[in-house]
Amino acid sequence: MKRIIVALFSLLPLAVAAHADEASKRTKIEQLFTILHVDQVSSQIMGNLNRQMQGLSAHQFGATPTPDQQKQFDEFQIKVSGLVQQTVGWKVIEPDFVKIYSDAYTEPEIDSFLTFYRSPAGQTMLSKSPELATKSLAITQQRMSPIEPQLRQMVTDFVKQTTPATNAPPSLNSLPPSSSVPPSSSVPPSTSTTPQPKH
Repeated sequence: MKRIIVALFSLLPLAVAAHADEASKRTKIEQLFTILHVDQVSSQIMGNLNRQMQGLSAHQFGATPTPDQQKQFDEFQIKVSGLVQQTVGWKVIEPDFVKIYSDAYTEPEIDSFLTFYRSPAGQTMLSKSPELATKSLAITQQRMSPIEPQLRQMVTDFVKQTTPATNAPPSLNSLPPSSSVPPSSSVPPSTSTTPQPKH
């Protein structure tokens, strides 16, 4: 029995050290999130939701709702926003983000990321990432625009060829115009698109 107690106490420093290492790593990941503005993921979700809600208001009540209609809509928007905030607000999803970063990277790697992004070169990369994302999206839209009619025709022909004669082909509008591509503001800055620093 005495040996078991001694063995348990001998493991205690290891457990304390492991917990301290996890806390240190978590703190560094949170610092990285601050530098990369990862919390803006939640803000962008809320921004997109608010734009959609404004579209709903215009569709439901027209361009100039009555005071009563506006009051109804405002109360509805508060309820919806509150539900979404409780589900994907940054304080809610941050632990999940910390975990996936912790699983993906070692603490020395996170240290190197912090060193790079705090450097002048890293700060320049971060500041120019939104502009590069906008330009990249514009290039894609520009390349896609000329072939959109051809793609629409290809889809229409395919549906006609595969639709039984007894059924009329459905009306198609499956390929959205290039203007429907989400704006660059919906892309979280420096999260999925920012390259990792070279070692």
